[in-house]
Amino acid sequence: MNKLRGFTEVVIGGKKRPVKFGTNQTIIFCQHRGITLKDYADLFSADKIKDMAVDGSETRDLLWSGLADGARYKNQKFEATPETIGDWIDDADENIMVEAFSAMLSRVTDNNTKKK
Repeated sequence: MNKLRGFTEVVIGGKKRPVKFGTNQTIIFCQHRGITLKDYADLFSADKIKDMAVDGSETRDLLWSGLADGARYKNQKFEATPETIGDWIDDADENIMVEAFSAMLSRVTDNNTKKK
Protein backbone atom coordinates (compact mmCIF):
# COMPACT_ATOMS: atom_id res chain seq x y z
CA MET A 1 0.00 0.00 0.00
CA ASN A 2 1.24 3.48 -0.85
CA LYS A 3 1.72 5.49 2.36
CA LEU A 4 2.26 8.74 0.47
CA ARG A 5 -1.29 9.52 -0.48
CA GLY A 6 -3.81 12.25 -0.04
CA PHE A 7 -5.94 14.79 -1.87
CA THR A 8 -6.17 18.57 -1.68
CA GLU A 9 -6.70 21.58 -3.90
CA VAL A 10 -4.29 24.48 -4.28
CA VAL A 11 -4.30 27.79 -6.10
CA ILE A 12 -1.43 27.65 -8.57
CA GLY A 13 -1.04 28.73 -12.17
CA GLY A 14 -3.84 31.23 -11.76
CA LYS A 15 -6.56 28.83 -10.65
CA LYS A 16 -7.61 26.30 -8.04
CA ARG A 17 -6.35 22.85 -9.03
CA PRO A 18 -6.77 19.36 -7.56
CA VAL A 19 -3.65 17.58 -6.30
CA LYS A 20 -3.80 13.84 -5.68
CA PHE A 21 -0.98 11.74 -4.25
CA GLY A 22 -1.12 7.95 -4.31
CA THR A 23 -0.56 4.95 -6.53
CA ASN A 24 -1.36 6.61 -9.86
CA GLN A 25 0.66 9.74 -9.01
CA THR A 26 3.62 7.55 -8.00
CA ILE A 27 3.44 5.71 -11.33
CA ILE A 28 3.34 9.02 -13.22
CA PHE A 29 6.38 10.27 -11.27
CA CYS A 30 8.39 7.06 -11.68
CA GLN A 31 7.62 6.69 -15.38
CA HIS A 32 8.49 10.34 -16.02
CA ARG A 33 11.87 9.90 -14.34
CA GLY A 34 12.49 6.29 -15.42
CA ILE A 35 12.97 5.12 -11.83
CA THR A 36 11.76 2.30 -9.57
CA LEU A 37 9.68 2.49 -6.41
CA LYS A 38 12.87 2.00 -4.39
CA ASP A 39 14.42 4.99 -6.14
CA TYR A 40 11.26 6.99 -5.42
CA ALA A 41 11.44 6.19 -1.71
CA ASP A 42 15.16 7.01 -1.65
CA LEU A 43 14.55 10.40 -3.30
CA PHE A 44 12.34 11.50 -0.44
CA SER A 45 14.19 9.92 2.47
CA ALA A 46 14.45 12.05 5.59
CA ASP A 47 18.26 12.00 5.39
CA LYS A 48 18.32 13.31 1.81
CA ILE A 49 15.89 16.09 2.64
CA LYS A 50 17.73 16.98 5.87
CA ASP A 51 21.11 17.01 4.10
CA MET A 52 19.63 18.97 1.17
CA ALA A 53 20.95 16.23 -1.14
CA VAL A 54 18.30 17.11 -3.71
CA ASP A 55 18.34 19.54 -6.62
CA GLY A 56 14.77 20.85 -6.48
CA SER A 57 13.48 18.92 -9.46
CA GLU A 58 12.26 16.20 -7.12
CA THR A 59 9.68 18.39 -5.42
CA ARG A 60 8.72 20.11 -8.68
CA ASP A 61 8.14 16.73 -10.34
CA LEU A 62 6.29 15.46 -7.27
CA LEU A 63 3.90 18.41 -7.49
CA TRP A 64 3.61 17.98 -11.28
CA SER A 65 2.67 14.31 -10.92
CA GLY A 66 0.20 15.18 -8.13
CA LEU A 67 -1.43 17.86 -10.28
CA ALA A 68 -1.53 15.51 -13.28
CA ASP A 69 -3.24 12.78 -11.25
CA GLY A 70 -5.53 15.28 -9.53
CA ALA A 71 -6.72 16.44 -12.94
CA ARG A 72 -7.24 12.84 -14.05
CA TYR A 73 -9.16 12.09 -10.85
CA LYS A 74 -11.46 15.08 -11.41
CA ASN A 75 -11.79 14.45 -15.17
CA GLN A 76 -10.01 17.69 -16.03
CA LYS A 77 -7.64 18.41 -18.87
CA PHE A 78 -3.99 18.78 -17.81
CA GLU A 79 -1.25 19.71 -20.24
CA ALA A 80 1.29 21.47 -18.01
CA THR A 81 4.90 20.35 -18.21
CA PRO A 82 7.16 20.00 -15.18
CA GLU A 83 8.87 23.22 -16.30
CA THR A 84 5.50 24.99 -16.33
CA ILE A 85 4.96 23.80 -12.77
CA GLY A 86 8.36 25.24 -11.85
CA ASP A 87 7.23 28.61 -13.24
CA TRP A 88 3.94 28.35 -11.34
CA ILE A 89 5.85 27.60 -8.12
CA ASP A 90 8.03 30.66 -8.71
CA ASP A 91 4.94 32.84 -9.12
CA ALA A 92 2.92 31.25 -6.30
CA ASP A 93 2.56 32.13 -2.66
CA GLU A 94 5.67 31.08 -0.74
CA ASN A 95 3.70 28.45 1.19
CA ILE A 96 2.35 26.66 -1.89
CA MET A 97 4.58 23.60 -1.48
CA VAL A 98 3.61 23.16 2.17
CA GLU A 99 -0.04 23.56 1.24
CA ALA A 100 0.22 21.12 -1.66
CA PHE A 101 2.05 18.43 0.28
CA SER A 102 0.19 18.83 3.59
CA ALA A 103 -2.46 16.23 2.69
CA MET A 104 0.21 13.67 1.84
CA LEU A 105 2.42 14.48 4.82
CA SER A 106 -0.41 14.47 7.37
CA ARG A 107 -1.45 11.00 6.21
CA VAL A 108 2.12 9.72 6.60
CA THR A 109 2.26 11.24 10.09
CA ASP A 110 -1.11 9.69 10.96
CA ASN A 111 0.03 6.26 9.70
CA ASN A 112 3.30 6.44 11.66
CA THR A 113 1.46 7.49 14.84
CA LYS A 114 -1.02 4.59 14.56
CA LYS A 115 1.81 2.05 14.32
CA LYS A 116 3.39 3.05 17.63
